[in-house]
Amino acid sequence: NFPQGSQVGTPDLILSMPEPYLHEGDMTDQYQVFILPTEFETDMTVRSLEVRPQNGVIAHHAILGLDTEGIAAQMDAQDPDPGYESFGDFGFDAYSSFFGGWVPGTLPVVYPEGIGRVIPAGSDLLIQMHYGPYSADESDQTELNVFFTEAPVEREVETGIMGPWDLSEPFFIPAGQVKVFHGEYPVWDDVSLINIVPHCHLIGVSWEVFATSADGNDTIPLISIPEWDFNWQGFFTFPTLTKIPAGYTIEAIAAYDNTADNPFNPSSPPQNVVYGDNTEDEMFFVFVDYVPYQEGDEN
Repeated sequence: NFPQGSQVGTPDLILSMPEPYLHEGDMTDQYQVFILPTEFETDMTVRSLEVRPQNGVIAHHAILGLDTEGIAAQMDAQDPDPGYESFGDFGFDAYSSFFGGWVPGTLPVVYPEGIGRVIPAGSDLLIQMHYGPYSADESDQTELNVFFTEAPVEREVETGIMGPWDLSEPFFIPAGQVKVFHGEYPVWDDVSLINIVPHCHLIGVSWEVFATSADGNDTIPLISIPEWDFNWQGFFTFPTLTKIPAGYTIEAIAAYDNTADNPFNPSSPPQNVVYGDNTEDEMFFVFVDYVPYQEGDEN
């Protein structure tokens, strides 16, 4: 089913890119950050943020962030195009943490009662749109559906990110080789996982993510993707909150096939591949949304 307008319901607020953005048909990737002023006079708590791209032809993915200091607006004022260009992040070191996102095929995350995210008063929501290569001019004006909680949240959602910096070796995939990487992310406090999102690009072929105890006697399976499909990604939400005790380590094993036998390899013949933001580059990321553990979360 592909409902019109929303997969969650009637939004409490709809925020939109201020104006359409034209992505020129020059077969290049573009990362453009757009500011969505909230103008909230008090802190607001949300149970879901739903990204609704207008043009699925060029919309590759979207990342949401927060700006509490107005820095993004200053950067936008210096760029004549709608929004401003920034590859990889939001372009500054202020509070612009990962606040959700969208990839093709994903369902919106709706947090359980008592759990949510906080948008501080006066802050700006940021949406970084990745527009993929295309051969003709296309425009987009993505919207964001906002769903508020009915009561103040008891626990605020946080996001943990495992990236290339958590690998035991440099992230490099030689031409003509199948490469497997192993990442580790330590867990310092008892937490309850809400969802998990592995992410890579075209030559990724599989993921396996699990948590292990320090003594090696316990393993908690989290997600297995034996056949990675770049065109059908999503947030996997656990059926119940999944406890990871303090002292455990979240481990991720991802395989990449950079050979001519991989029909999804964008290069023929295969080329050396490094980490990067462009589609023909590669990534190694695992995102997890979590809250501090409370007794009974497993139920």
